[in-house]
Amino acid sequence: MKRVNFLSAIILVIAVLLLLSCEPMRLVDYTIISSKNAYLPIEKRGPNVEGKDCGIVKPANVKQAIDNAIEQAGIDFNGLIDGVIYIKTTYFFFGVKQCYIVSGTAVKFQSERDKNASIVPHSRFAEFHPESIEAQKKLCMTLPADQQANCLAQFN
Repeated sequence: MKRVNFLSAIILVIAVLLLLSCEPMRLVDYTIISSKNAYLPIEKRGPNVEGKDCGIVKPANVKQAIDNAIEQAGIDFNGLIDGVIYIKTTYFFFGVKQCYIVSGTAVKFQSERDKNASIVPHSRFAEFHPESIEAQKKLCMTLPADQQANCLAQFN
């Protein structure tokens, strides 16, 4: 009788583990995410993509899942926005399979050659943080000469 109860308990635990492993668990939401070197101004918006990295013997890697999603969109893209990261764990008798699933909208951020053009202080930020105006004016002075006047004009 005790053997039957013990066997029933083991079967119940295995059944619960298998049922729990079927649904991916939401790990994080994000507005902008990139594992590539990029600057924030967006040149082009791409398709919604999904990338995945799984591991049984090797551990799953969230960076690889992000890279897979970005690469799925094509060579023109280097980041993701407006997406979500899931983690899915599946239990087996011989081990555990873990997957990171990343989805989002692929984007192309402004290229490095144009990075100086993107360093323009946001005037609405200055409205709510007046102590940062001096720092933003100094930032304007780092821009090329033809852009300094437009940048400084927002503080007059």
